[in-house]
Amino acid sequence: MKFITLMLAMNLIFTGSLSSGEAAGIEIEPIDPGSLVAVARQAEIAYNSKLELSNRGALSDLPLRDDIDESLIEAVSDKDLQLIDEYEEEEIISSDVAELFREEINERIEEEERLLSEQLAKEEAEKSAIPDGPKLTKSSGVFVNKNGNKETYYNLNMSGVVAAMSAYGFAAEDYSVREDGVKLLGGKVMVAANYNVYPKGSIVETSLGEGIVCDTGGFAYSNPTQFDIAVSW
Repeated sequence: MKFITLMLAMNLIFTGSLSSGEAAGIEIEPIDPGSLVAVARQAEIAYNSKLELSNRGALSDLPLRDDIDESLIEAVSDKDLQLIDEYEEEEIISSDVAELFREEINERIEEEERLLSEQLAKEEAEKSAIPDGPKLTKSSGVFVNKNGNKETYYNLNMSGVVAAMSAYGFAAEDYSVREDGVKLLGGKVMVAANYNVYPKGSIVETSLGEGIVCDTGGFAYSNPTQFDIAVSW
């Protein structure tokens, strides 16, 4: 995502292109640096400073928009759209800069809504994946599934396992813990198994749902068909 230039004339001041008192003839008034109006005024100064210098040919090869640190505008939300309208109406900021802010705010709102929608869909899919019927539980400790695989469980930090699964196309964000405490990778139950019988990345059937083999352990030598399932119990 692109972000409007809010570091303002500071970029120009730092590089020596513009002094604090020369910001294209615009005076910088002392205002709360954490307020939205401060960010808006700073954006206005930067925009006009660069526009002025660009008109003089001093910045002919530079855009009027740059990437900035997201933290500078992370507090700006849909509630601030009305404030932007007010600032524009009161001529605190110009229409050009107001429009840049509207674009930025709307872009982030759309991104937040997309991420929320994806998260809700993921949670719903994981919830619906919890199978009915007999299954491995914390209290039972051991279960034999319908295919004859002995199932046990373990609870360890899975960050290293998840990282190793990047070779199979998975990323850290594909890891989650289901509502019932079962650890998932890409929506599938994380299973430790004998790699000679069930190669890494294999899709297997468990009593807790469809699983993916992503780990192994000492048990695999004594019981090559056993599944050790990752949980948070």
